[in-house]
Amino acid sequence: MAQATAVKLLTAKDWKQQILDDIELQALDADVAVPPTAEGSHFDLMATADANALAMLTANQVLLDADSDPTRATGDALDELREAAGLPEITTQAASGYLQVGTTALNPLVTPDGMRILCPGALTAKSVGSQSGVITGSIIPFVMSTPGIQGNLKAGTKVRFTDPISGLNSDAVVTADMTDGTDAESDTRKRRRIMNRRQNAPAADNWGRLREVALSATTAVDNAFIYPALGGAGSCKTVLTAPWRNGGSGQTRVVTAQSIALVRALYEDNFSTDDALYHIESSVDEPVDTRILIRLQGSAAYWADATPWPTVNATISSVVSTTNFHITCASATTAPPVGTTVMIWSVADLAFRTAVLQTVYTVTSTEYAVTVAGWSGGALTSFTDGLYLGPACKNAKAYGDKALDVFGGLTPGEGCLTIQKPRSLRRPLESQDEPMAYGPQAFNQMISPFPEITSASIAYANKTAPTAVNPDTAPNVLVLRNLMFGVMP
Repeated sequence: MAQATAVKLLTAKDWKQQILDDIELQALDADVAVPPTAEGSHFDLMATADANALAMLTANQVLLDADSDPTRATGDALDELREAAGLPEITTQAASGYLQVGTTALNPLVTPDGMRILCPGALTAKSVGSQSGVITGSIIPFVMSTPGIQGNLKAGTKVRFTDPISGLNSDAVVTADMTDGTDAESDTRKRRRIMNRRQNAPAADNWGRLREVALSATTAVDNAFIYPALGGAGSCKTVLTAPWRNGGSGQTRVVTAQSIALVRALYEDNFSTDDALYHIESSVDEPVDTRILIRLQGSAAYWADATPWPTVNATISSVVSTTNFHITCASATTAPPVGTTVMIWSVADLAFRTAVLQTVYTVTSTEYAVTVAGWSGGALTSFTDGLYLGPACKNAKAYGDKALDVFGGLTPGEGCLTIQKPRSLRRPLESQDEPMAYGPQAFNQMISPFPEITSASIAYANKTAPTAVNPDTAPNVLVLRNLMFGVMP
């Protein structure tokens, strides 16, 4: 039986001492003045042998217990549970996309299938199909040779044909972000599918079965939610979320058209081709801007400066360049001394960057013109008015990464009319395992892994729950856009 809490394993030494203690107590009860448990005695040797066996048995039992529990099993053990549940393996997929090419030929070219392509990071790819009428600016399809998300090249990436045909330029450019390359299914996602099978009892065309099929299509779909009877009796809407990724201006959970098509193909195989009955769509990103106040134990060990600045909300303003700008504070505050280390949250990079103030000029009691030598992490992709700025802390990267992971696990909000409740509420319902809101549970998940944070609170959040929508609109899911940690008074 699965254990709800971790078990403390006794060592062989612990077991032996318990056995010897029991023998001595029994001997005393039998009026034996000196219990025969001295080292090397019969009972001592017996206790050693039994203790070793018990230590091995209990350790194996705990391992067996974990391997039989889908919430704790990992690796091969979790795969065995997935197979026992009758759930298919989801294989990796290679990314595919399109290249814009150039030519030097006088006449249109015919490019062959399978031209080899060298991509950044020593990745390789090949063209797909023979293409005719190829001239400068033509678009040809290609696919990565190796499956996985590492093949999801960004728009504008330059690649090179290793052996181009005569008249075809060796250089080419990826036309749009590639998103359909997927890695092997994670343990977290396997658990989600197993628990859906156990908790929601898929049968016929019920919502548990719909969700199971949607989650079996591709790992490019992280989660799936069913909204029953939105279009009338017998109809439903399936809303998909993708694993979070950088959308360029914050997190995104939007599922691509390719992934939706894979889910639709499985629906047509298992249910119906009628989109009115089995509609499938991606959730819509609803960006969250949030500031969090924290109190750090032994603050000198965790803040970059002995006296962190600013102690109030602040943003970048009046940008001249990435090294010459103004800092606008929400309320009056003392001017920062030269040498103060500040940090910003780069929305484009979804990461904290730090810089040291080189010059400071007081414009008003709430605005300061400053210069810095540069920002950590190299050139900034984007630097605009409105970026959050705060005091630099040494563990900022870990805090930011955890916040991204927590927001990446939030789920879509409701999408039905009041008159349709409770029948058309989202399935599965919101729960500890499927949270919608940036509330106490999500906030605790962000803060609790860091023992140096002794106290924390949300100073500001433009959204704490996804905005409910009507049945004709795709449901919202909260994603992280702006983030900053500040000093709790």
